[in-house]
Amino acid sequence: MKYQVDFFEHGSKYTTDKTFSSFSLSERIAAGISAGANTQGKVTPNEDGLSIVTFDDTIKLYMVADAHFGCEASKIALQRFPELLSSATLLEEALVPAAQELNTIICDERDDESETTFLAVLQQLDKTHYLSVGDSLLYRFSDGKSSHAKARYSLNCYLGERSILPQSAYCQGLLESHDGFALLTDGFDSSHLGEEALDDVFHHSLLQQGIDRIMKRLIDEGENPGNKPDNGAIVVVRT
Repeated sequence: MKYQVDFFEHGSKYTTDKTFSSFSLSERIAAGISAGANTQGKVTPNEDGLSIVTFDDTIKLYMVADAHFGCEASKIALQRFPELLSSATLLEEALVPAAQELNTIICDERDDESETTFLAVLQQLDKTHYLSVGDSLLYRFSDGKSSHAKARYSLNCYLGERSILPQSAYCQGLLESHDGFALLTDGFDSSHLGEEALDDVFHHSLLQQGIDRIMKRLIDEGENPGNKPDNGAIVVVRT
């Protein structure tokens, strides 16, 4: 199955502490990513990344990945997963096998000791499927409110952690009826940005401006008293 990469962004290219970039990809799709240098005492760039891919002009694949101990694992995950899916006839049935093969590829190809969380949402005409390894966050929007899609509650495993992960590390499911969804790396959780902040993003008249607001709250304690600044990547989709 043919595919094209619509958008790819990785935090390792950003080096200025506590800054972010946001992107309006259409009226209904927006994304954001922060620089991570020295955030929460970290001295490496942001190891998060995100990507959006289209299969056969109609099927969308949205991905976020959050590496640690280096950047290579999240880069490899975002770049290679669409390629692994593309050989399948039914993409939704290939999500877990492709992720298992991806884990092996990361272990074999990375140039550092990095591991990564990985969250993918496959949006087809009538159904939306997800695949998650690790603790990235998936929310669905319905009737004006966001709710956690439970995609993070697999075992606390990471792609690249070891050559073979238990089957239970791969959390797959069907996103129920929704008006949209959001993929976030776990910095948004550790920074105490709850569902109310996410609802503000989704309902903002200009989606990118909503992304700007939540990114400022993520990286700047002054924007959110009690916040513990962190790095992060986010994709928000209105359907």
